[in-house]
Amino acid sequence: MEMITRRRTIEKVSQRGKRVLLTDNEHRFLSSEPGENSDTVFTASNKKNKTRNIFYFFRRLSPFLLLGFFLMGLFPYMFITGTGSIRNPLLLIFVFIFLEVNILYIDFVLWYYFKGKKIYRIWLIEIPLTLLVLYLLM
Repeated sequence: MEMITRRRTIEKVSQRGKRVLLTDNEHRFLSSEPGENSDTVFTASNKKNKTRNIFYFFRRLSPFLLLGFFLMGLFPYMFITGTGSIRNPLLLIFVFIFLEVNILYIDFVLWYYFKGKKIYRIWLIEIPLTLLVLYLLM
C-alpha cells in the first residue's frame, strides 16, 4: 500500500506492518518551507536489494525448474540424433511442449501452495517425479 504525502515521500507499508518512508533523491522538489528537507527519511539501498534478489533466485530453484532447463537441451539432442524411447519426430515435439508446460505449471502450483516456505517438501514431491520423467524419456 503506497501513499504519496505532501512532502513528496512515499510511505510504504510492508507485509509485516512496518512503515518505511522512501524518497526519490533525483527528483526531490525544493519548496519555501525551511524544515522540509531536514526531515529524517529512510531509504532502501540498492546493494541490499540485489543480494536479496540473488538469494531469492537460488532459493526458488526446484527440481522441476532444473528439469525444464535440462529438457530444452535434451529434446533437440533427441530430435537430431534419434536416440531415446520416442522415435517419431512429431510425437517428440508434442511430448516436449506437453512436458514443458505441465512441469512448469505444476512447479508454480506447488510453490504457491506451500507459499515458498516449505522448500524441503517441494523437493521431496518433485524429485521422484523428475526421475520418473527422465527414466521414461531415456
